[in-house]
Amino acid sequence: MVMNDNDAAKAIAAVNGRIVAAFKDRDAAAAAACYTADGRLMAPGAEPHVGPAAIQASIQSGFAAGVGGLRLETVALEVLGDTAWEEGIYEVFDAAGSSRDLGKYIVIWKRVGGAWLIARDIMSTNRAAA
Repeated sequence: MVMNDNDAAKAIAAVNGRIVAAFKDRDAAAAAACYTADGRLMAPGAEPHVGPAAIQASIQSGFAAGVGGLRLETVALEVLGDTAWEEGIYEVFDAAGSSRDLGKYIVIWKRVGGAWLIARDIMSTNRAAA
């Protein structure tokens, strides 16, 4: 299947939309399903979470700690065949809709079986340490 950069950008935006919806629905499994089998979630102050099961557990622990929503904004995206990188801004909200964290992220995407999935997800908060 030949996919141009615009098709890839739309597909990646759709996956980001599914992740945001999963956070709204507090569905850690749906969010984790957006990662490759060896995907890595690298959040501030934590060791990397490797693979969908570990990523799901990490997201679920965030929900247990009061995370209630997520905003993602793509700043830049470059597609290189079956790999893409994305730079963006994230914001995490509590259940009441108040901002809990604001920062930036880099995601490495891989096209696996025609679907775009997250291979590496690293984020860094803009907020000062408490």
